Amino acid sequence: MSADRWSKCPKCIRLHNEDVEADSIALVAAYGTVDADEFLRMKAALDNKIGNGISRDMLREDYELWMDDNGVFSVNYKAICGTCGFKYEYDKSEKAL
Repeated sequence: MSADRWSKCPKCIRLHNEDVEADSIALVAAYGTVDADEFLRMKAALDNKIGNGISRDMLREDYELWMDDNGVFSVNYKAICGTCGFKYEYDKSEKAL
């Protein structure tokens, strides 16, 4: 079965941004304390990480909306990331009439 939508995972984005921030802090701290070749290697790795970002849509989203014969409106939403395992589910029904 196909997903209703594929998108970028908010948890993967957060983890990526935290990783970039940690590497940026490490790069600043390394300035003047490591040799130039090591500093340039660290900077190139950081630039590569920033440039690549989160490029693939790995968050699978499935959802349904419906109204039954008794006038009850329902929505069901599920999301799961194939990379980090993030999961979210929302299920709500209410009488519309």
